[in-house]
Amino acid sequence: IEPLNIYSEFYQREFVVNVYYPPSYQENTARTYDKVLFMFDANELISAPPVVLPGLQSLSTYQAIFDQLMLTGEMQEMIVVGIETNPPTNGLDRSTVLLPCNGNHGNETLNFIENEILTTLKANSRLLLHPGNMYLGGTSYGGLISCYGAWTRPQVFSKAYCGSTPFHLDPAPTWWDSVMSSQQPNPKPTFFIDFGAGETRFFNGSAYYDTIGMPAVKTVKRMTDEFGFVPLHDV
Repeated sequence: IEPLNIYSEFYQREFVVNVYYPPSYQENTARTYDKVLFMFDANELISAPPVVLPGLQSLSTYQAIFDQLMLTGEMQEMIVVGIETNPPTNGLDRSTVLLPCNGNHGNETLNFIENEILTTLKANSRLLLHPGNMYLGGTSYGGLISCYGAWTRPQVFSKAYCGSTPFHLDPAPTWWDSVMSSQQPNPKPTFFIDFGAGETRFFNGSAYYDTIGMPAVKTVKRMTDEFGFVPLHDV
């Protein structure tokens, strides 16, 4: 993993960006790579992952998991860019950087990825992008901006991993429903949306409220029923 400090003109400060290179990167110095995953947060590339995948319990970091999956051919080789979005690294509140609503700057963060980060990456690695080979991924707010980015910029980000995504976030469902209603993404991106069994309901002391689970189910149902997405797996 190569750490980079990349300056954002909009935020007027540097962000820590950890760049993961696949195992073959050093083995064949002439090889180029045509796929890149932008992942929130950078620290998760070098520390314990939030979710332990079946069969990979002994692997303690995303770096080890990526190595294992790429070496066995279960995952296509790609460059992974971990963008640090937690304070105090960049001095900004996480919601400010990741939420594309409520006056926050998620859209500007997506611009930062498309412009400064991608430009720096192309200059410092053997990345030779093909159209449709830029992906987003994250959990919680990182999942929300990933889903939003692929939905609103499908020509740029063709796939998104959206883990434990707060589709219920205030002012959602009005906000997220309005995002979905504002446009039908063309071409259709691929979404991987998941949540844990403990994320279905929240008890505030007097009543239960839907949190992650039911809004995610409703979002997937609307994707399939209204927008013609075809579910590949239901696990």
